[in-house]
Amino acid sequence: MNRLSRITVSILALTLLVPSVLQAVPFDSQFELVKTTGRCTVRTPKSNGFVDGVERQKYPYGTILKTGRRSTAIIKFSHNNGCRVFARTTVAINQEIRNKKVKTLKFIAEGKVQVRLESNFRKHNELRVETPSAVCGAIGCDFVVAYQIIGDLRTTLVSCREGEVFVKRDHYQLDGITTDGQVAISQSPDGNFIRIRIVNGDTAALIRGFDGSERTVDLVTDDEITILASPSKEDPNSLILITRIDFADTTKPSITIEITVPKDDLLGLPPEWTPITLAAPVPDTPTPTPVGKRQ
Repeated sequence: MNRLSRITVSILALTLLVPSVLQAVPFDSQFELVKTTGRCTVRTPKSNGFVDGVERQKYPYGTILKTGRRSTAIIKFSHNNGCRVFARTTVAINQEIRNKKVKTLKFIAEGKVQVRLESNFRKHNELRVETPSAVCGAIGCDFVVAYQIIGDLRTTLVSCREGEVFVKRDHYQLDGITTDGQVAISQSPDGNFIRIRIVNGDTAALIRGFDGSERTVDLVTDDEITILASPSKEDPNSLILITRIDFADTTKPSITIEITVPKDDLLGLPPEWTPITLAAPVPDTPTPTPVGKRQ
């Protein structure tokens, strides 16, 4: 792509994805593929395979969109509400059957997306971005979600550029991630190990207390949460949940909580993760900040 083309795409993206001060409206009944660069293919719910995406065409929810190497796509949910899909990303753009105001961007393979929404979009809509290790909910904002498998850990990096988001999954929930906030979540393939690192900013973590009730712990940059879940030997329908919080401020003692919870009693009550198998999964994507053990 030449310099003029890049400038044109950038200007178009900014025009489409600038929050509006006007009254929010419901998302359109179909999303629009506004602009593509490079190779972008789509698979609609009624098609058997991928075909080239067509600019300015509307597609039904349930469509899978895939970008190639050095490719991007801009989609629009409604006026001033949209998303940029970066290179080598595959996402399903879904709508809940029981509650059609809820839209999701569901990662099928590694990749990266940026979402920009009106500050008051939640008056009529709800949008979240789902990866195997995290569910990111928007509260009127500009945010980026990158998903990658690092080693054998399913790693999600959530960056709030403006506004506010929350992040949750089976046994944790992070609230109040605001402008410039960034969190990284890594999870083992079986879901029994989760590591959360506050890369930047502060957040409130909702965790299980000793009595099984929910408690809030305030976290700041470089604080970490580690969660281990294992089947209870005494009760096959229960899990032993060990939550450890390590603070960047070494004068604060670590917190360790071990409790027994029902297998189906999940803190964040996230939607069920159902993988979708593709014939050719997308490989590389820009690397999120690694989540390693604190030295």
